[in-house]
Amino acid sequence: MKHSIKKIFKNLNFYLFTALILALISFGFITEQYFSYKKIENLNTQKSILNKLLNSQKDTNKIDIIMFNNEIAKLHNKIEKLSTQYKNSYLSIYLLNNKNEYNSELSKLNDFISKFDKTSKTYFDSNIYDKIFSTSRSDIRIIHNSILNHIDLMILKNIEYDKTRFNLFSKIFALLVLILFVTTIWYRSRLNKIYKDIIYLYNTDAKKDEITIFSQEIDGISKRMYRKTKPKDNSNNTSI
Repeated sequence: MKHSIKKIFKNLNFYLFTALILALISFGFITEQYFSYKKIENLNTQKSILNKLLNSQKDTNKIDIIMFNNEIAKLHNKIEKLSTQYKNSYLSIYLLNNKNEYNSELSKLNDFISKFDKTSKTYFDSNIYDKIFSTSRSDIRIIHNSILNHIDLMILKNIEYDKTRFNLFSKIFALLVLILFVTTIWYRSRLNKIYKDIIYLYNTDAKKDEITIFSQEIDGISKRMYRKTKPKDNSNNTSI
């Protein structure tokens, strides 16, 4: 049975396009892993900023309010950055289906930061002899601990997301690598046979009986060439 070169190259074109898509998906997975590490780095940075703000309030409530506002703004910006990064994490959105949970966690963290900001400013505006002074100071520590616990919970969930995503993609990639390996060997075999057909046409001394032609197109060309040379051979025999 002869095989069509046109069909083989058409399928090869589809195979190469599929391989490109898989490569892009792999790149997407690597990118998401990178942003996942950046997320943990972001959350740990927020913990450091909060600890810095709390430590600055240990001895006095008279601190640099401009510095405080800048640090609070940094925290809100980092939360916004986490939200933006997740919007581009298409694999996690569609495969893990944790969009609502993730947005809820960020919203809760944002509310905690706002509460920390408000309570701290109440503490800054109070006098050491005011009843609200000690109450606010205690509330700040409670909110601070709540934020750190929430951030730790987000980090743990992120690790679980990474584990789930990795387990899923490792199975998919293992299957795809096997399919690509088998398909590559299969196409390599056919391209080698097509190359041998072309070499047969190129070699004018080769006889048709010495080779099994693989492709339909080369077989058709070979037959037409044979029919063209046959009358010439017959005329030479007649003259002899």
